[in-house]
Amino acid sequence: MRLNKNNQGFSLMELLVVMAIFAVTITLALDIFMTITVLEKRTIRQQELENNSQLLLDAFMINIESAQIDYDFYEEYLAQSSEDELAKEYTHIFAFKQIFAKTVIRLSGDALDPWSGSGNNIEICSAMIEGNCLEPTSNWQTFSYDNLSVADARFYLQPRTDYMERNANGVFIENHQSMFTFFMKSEAPGSRSGEILSLEIQTSLSLKNYQR
Repeated sequence: MRLNKNNQGFSLMELLVVMAIFAVTITLALDIFMTITVLEKRTIRQQELENNSQLLLDAFMINIESAQIDYDFYEEYLAQSSEDELAKEYTHIFAFKQIFAKTVIRLSGDALDPWSGSGNNIEICSAMIEGNCLEPTSNWQTFSYDNLSVADARFYLQPRTDYMERNANGVFIENHQSMFTFFMKSEAPGSRSGEILSLEIQTSLSLKNYQR
């Protein structure tokens, strides 16, 4: 009986080539998979940032249309501060009042100066007309969401002078409806280590309560 010497197995070199091709294929496949996974996570984080930013915006836009800018509060604030908030192009403090209550929204500060606007949260203080959100014991609450940092928050108020004020001749100084524009830049951690996602939103609203 003769053996067929042509039926030989793979040589070592052929096996090494096959293994090298297999390793490269696996590496490319894993790289593509990891890239897709990172992109999916980034998309999810970006969507969460957008949703949380919109929820935060909606949280204090409710019922503001029927409110008035609380110019008296700014005068109270200015009595304790050297800065003229209404003289600036924008302020990080928005005070408005309704029939039975007043509300102040601000960009948080630090422990030494909570009014500095150097923090990264949106804070709200609601109080009765007799209350005072300037007091240290005021019920300030943070309503920014987890993993959401407010990098900037600005309120552009119009007019900057109370439309109820009159000049020496008894004529109203301002004669147009109150409105404000709100700008916010929010940030959240991305899918990669050290990555920060950011989002800027802006909205304008006319305050419908315009009575004299």
